[in-house]
Amino acid sequence: MQLRRSLRIYVHENGPPVPKRSKISRVKNQFEVEDFCCGKRKFLKPLPLECVHGCTILPFKSYFCYNKKLCFCNKCHRKVRSGKSAILYVTKRVTVRKGDCIKLLNNGMIEEPVIVCSSCRKKFHKVCVLHLETIYGLFTCADCSRVKNLSIHNVNVYNVESLPKTLMGDHIQVEVQSFLAQNKVDNKVTIRVVISNNAKLVPNIGCESHRSLPYKNKMVIAFEKIGGVDIAFFSFIVQEYYSNCPGPNRNCVYLAYLDSVQAFQPHELRTQVYHTILLAYFKYVKLLGFKCVYIWACPPGPSSGYDYIFYSHPPAMKMPTLKRLKAWYTNLLRIGQGKGIITGHSNLLVDTMKNNITRIADLAYFHEDHWIDFVQGIIAHPPTTPTEGESMRCPKVRCRKMTPGKLKAKKFADEFNEFIYSVSDYRMQCVLREMKFRGDMFLVAHLNDNIPGSTRTIVDPDPELRCPILDSRDVFMLYLRQNHYEFSSLRRGKYSTMTIIYNIHMFDMVDRKKEILCNLCLAVIKYGYDSCTNFHLCSSCLEKSGKHNHSMNEESMSSSTSELSSTSETYEVESWAGQDLTFTEVSHILKAVGHAITCQCVIKGPSCTLGQNLLCHLEKCAKPRGTCIICVRIFSITCSHCSSCPDVKCELQVCRNVKLFQQTNKFLTERTCTLG
Repeated sequence: MQLRRSLRIYVHENGPPVPKRSKISRVKNQFEVEDFCCGKRKFLKPLPLECVHGCTILPFKSYFCYNKKLCFCNKCHRKVRSGKSAILYVTKRVTVRKGDCIKLLNNGMIEEPVIVCSSCRKKFHKVCVLHLETIYGLFTCADCSRVKNLSIHNVNVYNVESLPKTLMGDHIQVEVQSFLAQNKVDNKVTIRVVISNNAKLVPNIGCESHRSLPYKNKMVIAFEKIGGVDIAFFSFIVQEYYSNCPGPNRNCVYLAYLDSVQAFQPHELRTQVYHTILLAYFKYVKLLGFKCVYIWACPPGPSSGYDYIFYSHPPAMKMPTLKRLKAWYTNLLRIGQGKGIITGHSNLLVDTMKNNITRIADLAYFHEDHWIDFVQGIIAHPPTTPTEGESMRCPKVRCRKMTPGKLKAKKFADEFNEFIYSVSDYRMQCVLREMKFRGDMFLVAHLNDNIPGSTRTIVDPDPELRCPILDSRDVFMLYLRQNHYEFSSLRRGKYSTMTIIYNIHMFDMVDRKKEILCNLCLAVIKYGYDSCTNFHLCSSCLEKSGKHNHSMNEESMSSSTSELSSTSETYEVESWAGQDLTFTEVSHILKAVGHAITCQCVIKGPSCTLGQNLLCHLEKCAKPRGTCIICVRIFSITCSHCSSCPDVKCELQVCRNVKLFQQTNKFLTERTCTLG
């Protein structure tokens, strides 16, 4: 009953259910008195908890807790023998017994954050009004803006269109827009490659050829503009193994993750749009020269919180079963084969038998793939050879009446028995048996098998794109969970998408901080217009916006850019000291300084270097106190560091000065009390 009530709280987003009608009206009146935007309490989904044994405790699931610190899932709790004295967990410091744990429910929900109108002081949910302080600054509600004849929102330049473009993203976007135009749909869909970084895979399978496998990790997100606001509705992560990769991984692609939310409109074209996006990507890598795409059809499970890329799907959205997901992928590959994009497709076992792969070293391995863990387990614990009477072969198909399906199964069983008999390595026989057991979960789509020159050298034409919050799927999911960026509804999906796009822009601006950007479209300016207030415009934006408030001077930005690139970071900081900073620049400075205070890295990144130079500016600035905006902003964040820093000999000069002042003040106070 408690679990059902908790689920009802989250699904309807209206707060805890109350049995009496009078209490409902009292809660509603309370919010109406407080001038809330919608008069309803909105709750965020509880975060998953981690069991001490590595399991995941999902929201609205019961668990056992010890001393409010150690959590045990029901599965780990049941594994231990019955009895209150049974030991659950043992370390050098603590011994946890079954009777010491308390059964709890993971239903600790948090209310949605609110923001107050700067004029009428009325409260609004941030998600309802889609307001982010780092973009729009102070919040003014629609009514007050209408009275004061103000715009409700400033122009949000941190949009999807201004994200970096790539050839791959443009190719997929053209295919999707062409499909929508054929179906007479005017909705705007934007495709962006948000991450494209180099990585290496070390399988550790005891083979020299698989010692290091370089690949490129890419994440693609599809956005749709609904009601003038962008929302992410589809995403996939791929691993591209180019010509510099040795072994069977050469010129192969692995579709690692795929996820979607029910946000695309119109709904009847949702599946077809997903297919169009994936087939457009398959067509792109085929044109580059990749020979095949490996797919693992595995639905999300409890270990991932039923989420792969997007956090918290809509409650009404059904998670696909294994059978349904395999049918979805099979239908996708059939459509691709009908369009000529895919030359053929099969499962991994059929492909292994067709290519006569009889060694573990000849298999293709991918990051976070099932076969790496399976082969490593076989190597760590070698299986014993089968005893007399045991067999690795498939059982023979025997029946009186042979249907076409049974004849096909009998033929495949005979081929499998013949192939596995030819394999001498028993470890490889275990791998083949696992492939037979898994069935059609592992699919292979062939792209360039029958085309001459399919083994030519492949080079990625797109540049490398990096973003710390998108380095991997796990990092991105942790970022979404910690910040409660959900996609459980349309309103929350829009807000989460806005924050994700903004953070991608911020990290992109750190890498491009030496370039001069247009203040409206954020494009890099090589030749544009400058004003006395450090406001830059490109030629196209000046034509669109018309006459500007300040006088704009036409000048070439190439000399300024080269000057900035040749000078040091200290010069850049000193040049900022005499300028009025925008709100986004101030937030960027605060983030850089906050990181540089506690950074212990040997290799400094661009943001870390900028933060340390700002701290150096704080110590050397010769302006009168309170007149330098950079010093004031930096001092505010260093004060918060000083309050929590226990180190008396801190490397930060301001922190040491504050501690010295506090000790002197404490000594004088004690001396005054003693003399008094």
